[in-house]
Amino acid sequence: MITFQIPKILDAERLDKALTILTNLNRSKIIEAIDANLVTVNTKVITTKSFRLKQNDVVTVEVALIDTATVISANPEITFDIKYEDEDILVIDKPSNLAVHPRSLESTGELANTLVSGIIAYDPNIATVGESFRPGIVHRLDKDTTGLMVIAKNNRAFDLLKFAVKNHLIERRYLAVALGVFSDRSVKIEAPIGRSLSDRRKMAVVESGKSAVTRFKVIESFNKHLKCSLLEVTIETGRTHQIRVHLSELGHPILGDKLYNGNIKNFPHAPTRPLLHAFSLKFKHPISDTTLNIKSNIPEDFATTLEILSR
Repeated sequence: MITFQIPKILDAERLDKALTILTNLNRSKIIEAIDANLVTVNTKVITTKSFRLKQNDVVTVEVALIDTATVISANPEITFDIKYEDEDILVIDKPSNLAVHPRSLESTGELANTLVSGIIAYDPNIATVGESFRPGIVHRLDKDTTGLMVIAKNNRAFDLLKFAVKNHLIERRYLAVALGVFSDRSVKIEAPIGRSLSDRRKMAVVESGKSAVTRFKVIESFNKHLKCSLLEVTIETGRTHQIRVHLSELGHPILGDKLYNGNIKNFPHAPTRPLLHAFSLKFKHPISDTTLNIKSNIPEDFATTLEILSR
């Protein structure tokens, strides 16, 4: 038996659709449960799939959730720093060279070698939160991007954090080293992002893409060894590769970003990954409504590059 309290985001939602969102079951399975009198709302059996729910309704389903622990293998060797934790959320500092989650449940080689494998090794209860192959994940970072991520530890926190991400209520700030020197200290780019038409590995600014807005502020410019700039970046949307694509579009790819023309070979200790770090998260706690403002120090490789550029 599984019990949910309906969050504000699902107020007035249909019963079948809400349960599809809240569980790992597909809609046909949910409808089967409703038809078999296995779903109650506030202890009353509901047999209509289009029944409209209200915030704080208590819904019970007598169907076992898919056990995501049998899909994503726990791997205690995958580690991360914990910046904040309570009974509802976890804020972690993701290392580089680590994908957040498998590309799909068919990606068998990735099922024990992604961030989520380390997360459920740390807290097995997170295995049943959210979606089956990315439990607890409400936003993501690219494989080689380092920095802060908030993880949901229960489904109520998951739903509320997803709502916050969707409605741009979580302030995410990044540091990046971009090639070239900017003529303006502050830059805003608003350009739609979609799959590249010429290279399926890449994203690109395309007319048919999804809207994307990124703001850049120059913190420091370097000219002696290599012309580049240290930027503070904020995103108003969260598209795949958004910061990397927008900087490349401006002619200032991120240093070390081989995919988007930021690779530099004749530079001492040239970075082996894009120098992009999520250093700040500011948001309202999904349950307590307390404002959290969490910071992360830049990783060693990033700091080493800055030190060389500053000599």
